Amino acid sequence: MQNIEKTTQLYEGKAKKVFETTNPDFYIVSYKDDATAFNGKKKSVIDGKGVVNNKMSNYLMQKLNEQGIPTHFVEEISDRETSHYRSVGSYRAQYCGRFVGKTSWTKRRLRNEKTRFGILLQM
Repeated sequence: MQNIEKTTQLYEGKAKKVFETTNPDFYIVSYKDDATAFNGKKKSVIDGKGVVNNKMSNYLMQKLNEQGIPTHFVEEISDRETSHYRSVGSYRAQYCGRFVGKTSWTKRRLRNEKTRFGILLQM
């Protein structure tokens, strides 16, 4: 892909920042190390969290693409940044990765509520 640069920041949330670029067909997503819990009442920084979020998001987008489901993913620029097309249509997906079962589902179905998973994806 051509060399594009970040210009104007469009959005900043708990996990990422979204930037316009020098190419109007693309934007750049930069993942942050910030972490929150209890609806934002507890805030912290987890070193490397942005890198993990970037890698996991890109992996899931590539898997969707392989199944013929279009996504906005273009390429991983760095450990923290990914380039995306502006639009792929109107659908919304979110995932939440959990490594330790601590939900009511876990309590109902497993004897040990702290059962460790490789990763459990909720989509």
